[in-house]
Amino acid sequence: MTSSGYTGMKSVPRKKGSPVMIKSPKWLVAVDGSPRSFGLVRHAARRAAEAGQHPEVLLLHVLPTTGPNEKHTHNVRIVEQLQIKKNLRAAADLMDELCYGNVHISSLLTVGDVRERIVETAHRNHSDHIFVGGSSQIGALRKYVSGSISLYVKHQARCPVTVVTEQAPARKAASAW
Repeated sequence: MTSSGYTGMKSVPRKKGSPVMIKSPKWLVAVDGSPRSFGLVRHAARRAAEAGQHPEVLLLHVLPTTGPNEKHTHNVRIVEQLQIKKNLRAAADLMDELCYGNVHISSLLTVGDVRERIVETAHRNHSDHIFVGGSSQIGALRKYVSGSISLYVKHQARCPVTVVTEQAPARKAASAW
């Protein structure tokens, strides 16, 4: 039991005998603060509403590890982390609003290889389902060289994975006068 008293279990009466405890589904939703990741949060909330479920949702943001050639200073990373925490709070508020408060939400900011951290966190958290965003606009060469995050997660995860691809808003054509 957590400090808030929430156990993630609800009692369901049976016709014969004592009540049976049904485990709330545990979902991991990988977010990055982009408009597409907020679309992913909306999709997961719709899925919960349609299924009549009240899942425990872990919003996960993975801050990619900086390589030795990157020019990030420690202070820049701290500012970046503050913005990410703000985005996680906004995603949690959106999920809570769309689910009418019928969902237990937690968030986690971690650092590392995005693909590996999503799979590791889902496994460690005993997630029943993972929601990740996919880009319909990633180039074939980039996919080949760096690998698709959603494809990696889909093949490595031990639970079902939903890849949500949403088209980016159309750009306005530059006006030619």
